[in-house]
Amino acid sequence: MTEREILIANTRTQKKSKLMTSATTLGELKAAMREAGIEYGDLTFTEGITKTQLLDDASPLPQNVMYKGQPTNNLVMLLTNTKNKIDSGCGTRQEAYAIIKENNFMQGIQEKYGYNYTNVSTEDLWDYINNNLNDDLDDEEDEVEASPIVDYIGGIVDELLDKGAFSMDDVEALRDYLTEILEDTEQEFIESSDGTITNEDINNMMASI
Repeated sequence: MTEREILIANTRTQKKSKLMTSATTLGELKAAMREAGIEYGDLTFTEGITKTQLLDDASPLPQNVMYKGQPTNNLVMLLTNTKNKIDSGCGTRQEAYAIIKENNFMQGIQEKYGYNYTNVSTEDLWDYINNNLNDDLDDEEDEVEASPIVDYIGGIVDELLDKGAFSMDDVEALRDYLTEILEDTEQEFIESSDGTITNEDINNMMASI
């Protein structure tokens, strides 16, 4: 297949990227993303135009999809936190298999239930996934530490407060100012080269899943 444009939006980091690739499967797309330095970690892949969730590396990427009344091979790949997908309970057995393989849970399931994961009930598979995947994600969130610049600025603010040269109103104003800057920088702008898929379209797709 000739190269096509795939717009990638990470709903966890709000980062957006554009990739030209001839990939026809999820596995090939992941390889192209790795080469381009685009992170996808433990995220779930959903094609935004067709709302198709890609469950494993063999999943074919949609082709010749209809968008705004015209066929296109350009896609929007939405990367979402897997935790959000499983909080509501059980999914399909195929979805469970995909998550188990992605996170190397096979040995853990074997040890807990005494059987290969393919011989464990779907309910037990999802019970294991919910208990272990959520714990892993929570641990990752707990490990997030403030950067040196945050410690540096925090030290200056504390010193100014101690000297009475900085009021709590100043602190609130500084917080609002930094929040505004972050909101401006986090809202990355990206759209397809032909203009058929706009930045607003992508934002709407991200909000709908």
